[in-house]
Amino acid sequence: MALLSSAYRIRLTLPGFELRDFDRRWAEWNRERRVMAFSRKLVMNYPWMTVREVLLHELAHQVTDELLGGTDQPHGVRFQEACRLLNADPRAAGDYPSLYEMSNTGGLDENDRILLRVKKLLALSASSNRHEAELAMTKVHETIARYHIDLLFGTADRQYSSLCLGEPQLRQAAHEYALSRLLQDFYFVEAVWICAYVVDRERMGRILEISGTTENVRMAGYVYDFLKRVIKDQWQIFRKGRSLTSGRQVDFALGLLSGFSEKLKIRDRELETESPVTYALMKRDDVQLAAYMRARHPRLRKTSGSGRRIDEKVHRAGQAVGRNTILSKPIEHGTTRRRFLLG
Repeated sequence: MALLSSAYRIRLTLPGFELRDFDRRWAEWNRERRVMAFSRKLVMNYPWMTVREVLLHELAHQVTDELLGGTDQPHGVRFQEACRLLNADPRAAGDYPSLYEMSNTGGLDENDRILLRVKKLLALSASSNRHEAELAMTKVHETIARYHIDLLFGTADRQYSSLCLGEPQLRQAAHEYALSRLLQDFYFVEAVWICAYVVDRERMGRILEISGTTENVRMAGYVYDFLKRVIKDQWQIFRKGRSLTSGRQVDFALGLLSGFSEKLKIRDRELETESPVTYALMKRDDVQLAAYMRARHPRLRKTSGSGRRIDEKVHRAGQAVGRNTILSKPIEHGTTRRRFLLG
């Protein structure tokens, strides 16, 4: 309720809550009983941010009924206004698959032509021929950049989504911040660390949220998963036979992300030389995304972390790995919670 202005907040009281075994819906608001009922499957099997998305939708129904005069239409004009006040997704109900659910299944259809094109290029970038693999990776980024330009200068209003990556934690390591900056710098999303409940510690922590067009969010989400996997696997290889602490793993990860960023910066400089107009357009700010972020996080503030001493040798080893890393197709194994967004 803190999302509402004080004028609305003081007039709204907490409803009752129930868990129900729904078959075809996430939740429902009962205005007569003043009760919100939630799917047991949703609450027990989905991450908190998914539950929050549905909770805000149902809260919008309550606000519509109790603060905005009610409506005969379940999702009419007043409900849309309530969603605006709460930054709620009006679609997060019934059997609508949220972006989180689409992320877990990784499904694409024929309408996702940009992501399908990227998926094919990612498969090519797994080629054993390094020249072919590097060329395919370059084309991946060119495809993403040109799609972004088309969006910026198209006539239609753009639809934006937000997605949380990773798991809530009480503290974030330095390389987690570096990875969030990489996504923001090269993949046309905004990255914000937001509050989230850490269940096993029973305390509030933080989690990374990215926002942008659905296509850009899904692409950035895949890059996040890919680089986290590379960091984990390459660190295990590097540390074999060496006595290294967990702090050195952070140094290695920072180096790897730095090396990978260098590749992307080189690609940007080449594009700037070959097509300065395209490069300039690609770097234009997305004013609609900025407005979306202001509405979603009206009290957003920036902070800078303190420096830390690093092991230069370990850091350089990570950089070398990062420079040789090629973004490629997902490795489809592991737990069911892995998000192969383009799988």
